[in-house]
Amino acid sequence: MACVLVADSDSVVRSSIGRALRLRGHRVRTAPSLQEARAELDVASRLDAIVIGLEIPDPRGVRAVWGPLRDAADGVPVVVCSASAKPKRTLGEVAAWFRKPLEVRQLLDFVDELDTDDRR
Repeated sequence: MACVLVADSDSVVRSSIGRALRLRGHRVRTAPSLQEARAELDVASRLDAIVIGLEIPDPRGVRAVWGPLRDAADGVPVVVCSASAKPKRTLGEVAAWFRKPLEVRQLLDFVDELDTDDRR
């Protein structure tokens, strides 16, 4: 099973996604901000995916923190969940984009399909 970092400023969204992933047998770490998500990358021994809510507030702006977070992910698939209809070009490549309100089953299916053996 996968180890997933869920980063979203909305505690209800964060806990709902985390609970659903745990029920599927995945290990979950959570972060309420981009900075804390970045810190989780520093301490987590291994992550198989990052699920991030794009509307996470940061005083420096999403671009200032997103780039270093994506770079630190070092090949870990990043899944964006956003109320925006289209991905922002400045974000670069992401593994998947799910529009909020989120269909949790789609996200769970995506995480279930990850080939975690390649990252171990």
